[in-house]
Amino acid sequence: MLLERCFAERADGFFIDVGAWHPVLDSVTYHFSQKGWSGINVEPSPQYYEMLERARPRDINLQLVVGESEGTVRFTVVAGSQLSTAKPMDEGFRRDLAQDGFLSSEIDLPMRTLAAVCAEHVPAHVEIDFLKIDVEGFEERVIRGADWQSYRPRILIMEALQQVGFDVNTDAPITEDSSSQWEPFILDQGYIAAGTTGVNRFYVRTEDEQLASVLSTPANVLDGFVSYDLILAREEAAALRADVEQINAEHEALEKSIGSLEEQVTQILSSTSWRATAPLRALSRLVRRQWC
Repeated sequence: MLLERCFAERADGFFIDVGAWHPVLDSVTYHFSQKGWSGINVEPSPQYYEMLERARPRDINLQLVVGESEGTVRFTVVAGSQLSTAKPMDEGFRRDLAQDGFLSSEIDLPMRTLAAVCAEHVPAHVEIDFLKIDVEGFEERVIRGADWQSYRPRILIMEALQQVGFDVNTDAPITEDSSSQWEPFILDQGYIAAGTTGVNRFYVRTEDEQLASVLSTPANVLDGFVSYDLILAREEAAALRADVEQINAEHEALEKSIGSLEEQVTQILSSTSWRATAPLRALSRLVRRQWC
């Protein structure tokens, strides 16, 4: 919603999403994709990379890890969650997740720098409108591998809170703020702190300093947004209404059919032929009883 304030009049634009996860759920870029934007989605987890490939054919989807150097890295996949990471995972955290039903495994993936990704995939003369980085504690390595002179996103969104544990007694995540590790570096690249949602921090490049005031106020009722949960609820309600209407229509058609059959029976019973053959039917019933 904060990004929409900045780009409300833009029918097209370009983004980079490092740690894209799901193409729709909790996605920062889905809204803009619906508007006609395109971009680069980086998602190491096989499950969600395949979903992005199917749902975002207009985008460039990459299954790799972005870091401060080129090579290969061991990546921990936490199935069905947003917690997969290239950062070594604490064994206690891994056990807590397993107890809560989130199993993990490790795979080896290529690691590339953000500078190399941009050089290869950002079209010539295209400006990056925003860059989102959400990589579960690997953020500093991502930004140190970028070329901040050649590729300067207008807005930078960084996940500041990362989950480092899980309280199995209260079902609550244990988090820590990692922004002190990388914020000084970002500010040194010519960016200004513009606001926070508590989980994410927003920065704007000095060339777009006017956007800082737009991002400083949290999303609120004046933004006129509708939550995705409400949209899903409305869609489910509409589907239920359609089912009820179909059932009512089928019930009405059945009642008409029954009414027609009853009318035919009445006509038969009142007909001359029916009355004339009444003795034969009575005799037939008598014979059946005698034989039985």
